[in-house]
Amino acid sequence: MHLISQIRDRAQRNPEHIAMRFITQSADQDARQWQEVSWHQLSKKIDQASRALLQQNQQVQAKVGIWSQNMPQWTVTS
Repeated sequence: MHLISQIRDRAQRNPEHIAMRFITQSADQDARQWQEVSWHQLSKKIDQASRALLQQNQQVQAKVGIWSQNMPQWTVTS
C-alpha cells in the first residue's frame, strides 16, 4: 500500500489521533514546547502541499528536492 493511501486510511479511521509530535523552540531559545498534529491535520496539510505543487505545473509523481534543515514538515512533502 502506498504511503499516502496509508495516511488517508488512518485519517479516515482515527482523524483526531496524534500522527506526530515535535518540539518547537521560540526565538529566545529557552521556551521549548511540544506540538501535536492529528491524522486529519496531517492529511489536510498533505493535500494543501499537493495542490500548491500542481499549481506550479509540477507533474503528478514528479521528483522535488527539499533544501532545508531537518523539520517535521518534511513528512508533508514525502
